[in-house]
Parts: sequence; C-alpha cells; structure tokens
Amino acid sequence: MITAQMGAEPYLALLQAENKPDVIIAGRTYDPSPTAALGMYYGFDPALAWHMGKIIECGAICCVPAGKTVLGTLRSDHFLIEPMDPNAKAMPHTVAAHTMYEKSSALNLPGPGGVLNLEACEFNAETDRITRVSGSRFIKDEQYTVKLEGAKVTGYRSITVMGLRDPILISQIDEALDYVKNQTEKELPEECAQSQIIFHPYGKNATMKNLESLADEVGHEMCVIAEVASPTQEMAHLVVNRIRTTLLHYGYPGRVATSGNIGMPFTPLEIPLGKVCQFNVYHLLEIDDPVGQFPVRMQEVGR
Repeated sequence: MITAQMGAEPYLALLQAENKPDVIIAGRTYDPSPTAALGMYYGFDPALAWHMGKIIECGAICCVPAGKTVLGTLRSDHFLIEPMDPNAKAMPHTVAAHTMYEKSSALNLPGPGGVLNLEACEFNAETDRITRVSGSRFIKDEQYTVKLEGAKVTGYRSITVMGLRDPILISQIDEALDYVKNQTEKELPEECAQSQIIFHPYGKNATMKNLESLADEVGHEMCVIAEVASPTQEMAHLVVNRIRTTLLHYGYPGRVATSGNIGMPFTPLEIPLGKVCQFNVYHLLEIDDPVGQFPVRMQEVGR
C-alpha cells in the first residue's frame, strides 16, 4: 500500500467548514501539520505555526528531563515552549536540538507545500524553564508536493539470541562469526544463496557498527543476535538453526570448555519474526489540489 503525507490544508479546510467538526481523525500526516493548521486557522504566522508543530510533535521530549506533555503558545512574532511538568525545563539548546530531529538539514526543513527556513531563527530563554522562539520563515513551493511512502514484502525473518561469556571466544568473535557464516553457506548452499545473514554482536559495535568510535572496547560478555531473512519462514528457520548449532559447538582456537559456547535465554531457540518489509516507494508527487486529494467523511456520534 502507498500512502502520502498529508499537509495542513485538509485540516484547515475542516476547521473553516460551516459544520466544523469537534474531532478530526486523520490518516498518514506530516507530524507538524495539525498544529500548523490550528495556528493558521487563528491567524498566526504560518512559519511560527509550522515550527512550533515541529517541536511539540513529540510532546515534552524537547525538555529536561524529557516528559510527555508540553504547552506551545503562539504570539504575533514568536512562540513559547513550556513543559507541563513543573520540575522540567525547556531550554534554548534542547528546543533547538529537537528542531533538527529527524532532519537532514539544520536550516531548511522541507514539508508538504514548502520549506521551513531557520537561518534567522533565535532560541532564547523567556524564563528559567520556558523558551522563546522567533525568526522562523516559511517559503512556499512553486509546485505543491506530497511525499509518497510505500513498502513491499521481501521475505520472512527468523532470529536466534545467543549469550557469550568466554573471554577467549569474545576476543576472536569476528573470526568466529565469519567461520559460522561460511560453514553455514557450505552446508546449506541453496538456502543461503536465497537468504540474507546478519549478525548483531551486542557488546561490540552492534549499534553503531563501523561508525563506532570505541571499536576496541569489548565487554566481559556479549549477546549475539543472528538474523536471517529468506523467501519463506521455514527456510529462515532452517538457516538460523544451523547458525546457532554451529556457533554452539565451534572449536575455536584456545577453547577450553567443550560443553557449549553459548547460552540461549529463550525458547523456541529459533524465533520467527514474520514478514520482512522494506521501503520501495519514497518519492515526491506533484499535486494541484492539496485538499481534494484527501477525501473526508463526516460522521455524527453520541446521539
């Protein structure tokens, strides 16, 4: 299924309708859109409305300590960010940081219908727990676009979770996992040719991988998650089972104990995770009517 990120215009149209709804339940939407629409409905600067929506879309994550609820207050030439938790603070640097959340540029934040430009934006302390934001600009696109998102099923995934404690094995984990993968490919050549095998060695660069700055620091224990994606669930199960049993009994150099190399915290030992999906549509679509493209159904309830 392909969905489009809805902008502020459909919300604004409903707010301006003769029979204005009390509640709007919407589908896939660009996160700041509902806040931006409400701000523009009451006549505030679209740039400030969009920017405030960008910050409060995640509640009080922009505050210290991070919380759940935050109050955004629009003014004629600025807006205020205030946490609802009296013990929390919205500070200029934390609010500025959240402005850049999930964005590839610090100065230009594209969205449906235009770009939020922050080159002249200022973040200042209104009080010791409230931040004042000003200087935002909204630059309309000459051609309105919405972002299309879609995914396809590429296979099925199974994993196994394995705990390692032997420092001798941990010290040569890269070589051990290479051996396990190569051995599995030799024993199951047809299945592995159709599968993707990924190791996640938590305790050694599993999160940051090749971007890790502390690459040489290895803990006294490690969790290795072996992930296999295959055309069928049965095939993924078979391959991940062979990976687990191979590492369990691998006779690595310097091995002392022979009763098994790994601890397995879960049963079943091979865990099915179902369908594997990946983005296959991630494009901009030019449209002429940002309201009409999103149909509306009005329903009266509670009477």
